[in-house]
Amino acid sequence: LGGNAQLISTTINGGAITGLGGIGPATIAITGGKGGDGSTSNGGSGGTAGLFGLTVNGTGSSTEDLSVSNIGGDGGNSTGASGGSGGTATLAGPTVTMGSGGNNTLTILNQGGKGGDGATGGGTGGNAQLTSDTSITGNAAAITDNFTVGFSNIGGNGGNATSGFGGLGGSAGSSGSNLAITNNGGGTLHATVTTTGGNGGTGTTSNAPGGNAALGNVTLTNGGAIDATITNTAGNGGSFGGSFSNAQLGTVTATNSFGDLHLTATLTGGADNSGTGGGNATIGGVNAQSTAE
Repeated sequence: LGGNAQLISTTINGGAITGLGGIGPATIAITGGKGGDGSTSNGGSGGTAGLFGLTVNGTGSSTEDLSVSNIGGDGGNSTGASGGSGGTATLAGPTVTMGSGGNNTLTILNQGGKGGDGATGGGTGGNAQLTSDTSITGNAAAITDNFTVGFSNIGGNGGNATSGFGGLGGSAGSSGSNLAITNNGGGTLHATVTTTGGNGGTGTTSNAPGGNAALGNVTLTNGGAIDATITNTAGNGGSFGGSFSNAQLGTVTATNSFGDLHLTATLTGGADNSGTGGGNATIGGVNAQSTAE
C-alpha cells in the first residue's frame, strides 16, 4: 500500500509569499504514496492525501505566488490480478489571504489518484473530496493590478482491465462545499475554477462509469473587473456508464463596482458510449451584477 500524507491545522503568517529568493511560487505539497505493483496479486492501493484546516496570511506589498497541492497516490498495476485503487484526496476548508502585490497568484489543486491497470479488473480512481467551504481573499488595489486564482478538484481516472471490468472514475468536489473568492480593491480578479470527474476505465466485460463533478455555490466579489471561468465536467463512462456521471453546480454570484465583468460557466455530463444518453448537468442559477458606469 502507498503511504498516507496529511497536513493538519496549519497557519502560515508571511510577508511576501514566494519561492526561495523570490523566484517562482512558494509550495505546499501533500502527496500520497503510489501502491505497489503486483504479478499474481492485486496492485496496492494508493495512499490518501489530506489537507485539513490550512490558513495563510500574506501581507507583502510585492508580488506573491503560492501553489497548494493535495494529491492522492496512484494505485499499483497488476499483470495477473486487479489494479489497485487510487488514493482519495481530501481538502477541508482552506482560508487564504494574499497581500497587496500588483500581480499575485494563487493555485490550489485537489486531485485523486489514478486507479491501477490490471489483468482481471481495473482499480477505482480516487475521489477528490471537499468537506467544507473555501475562502480566498486578495488585496490587489490599483486598477492596473491583477489577482489570479486557480482552484481545481480532479477525480482520478479508473484503471483499465485486460479482461473484466474497468475501474470506476473518481468523483470530484462536493455540492455542499462552497467557494468564495474576493478581491479588496480595484485590480482585476482572474479566476479559473475547475471540477472534473475521472473517466471510467476500459475492460472486456464492461467499461465503468465516470465520476461525478460537483461544487456548491461560487461567489466572486471585486471592486474592479472580474474575468472568471467555471467548468464542471463529469467523467466519461463506457458502454453503459455515462448516464451515471453528473455535473452539478450551485448558484454562481459575481459582483463588481467598476470595470468589465466577464463570466463563463460550462457544465458537461459524462458521455455514454452506448448511445443511451449521457449524464445530467445542473446549475442552481447565475446572479451577475455590476454597478460600473
